[in-house]
Amino acid sequence: MTNVDRKDARADIARVAGVSAGNVTKVKQTIETAIPEVRESLRNEDVSIHRAWQWRRLSATQQRQALWQHRNRKETGQTIRRLIAQHTRGQRVAPEVDQLRDILGGLAADETAVVVADIPGNAIVVTRECCEDLLRRRADDPRGRAAA
Repeated sequence: MTNVDRKDARADIARVAGVSAGNVTKVKQTIETAIPEVRESLRNEDVSIHRAWQWRRLSATQQRQALWQHRNRKETGQTIRRLIAQHTRGQRVAPEVDQLRDILGGLAADETAVVVADIPGNAIVVTRECCEDLLRRRADDPRGRAAA
């Protein structure tokens, strides 16, 4: 098969599958070189084509570790979103951005824990205790700002 025929076949396969021709090549290369667990995760759509393709060059041990880390991050993110959703149902809408700036300015570093969560989107999660404390400080401040 000539290169022209090969490219046409790849483009036809991509069009039928609804993906780019590059992804057809990546899948072929991944199937040939990735460990069975990565191929299965790709088949189940647990891992993106690009990610599995990147992992194919790693050793079998490194591929297993990368897959484990990916699944762990994904599950942790899902758990965080589920827990946040359980605690935010039916609550009022968050204050405007300018109000948040003023309120969060009142947090004292020595009494506040900061947790960074690797979840999609922008989110600020505040405990009920912290929110009540900030609102109380704001109410006590004659300028309407949270006092530190």
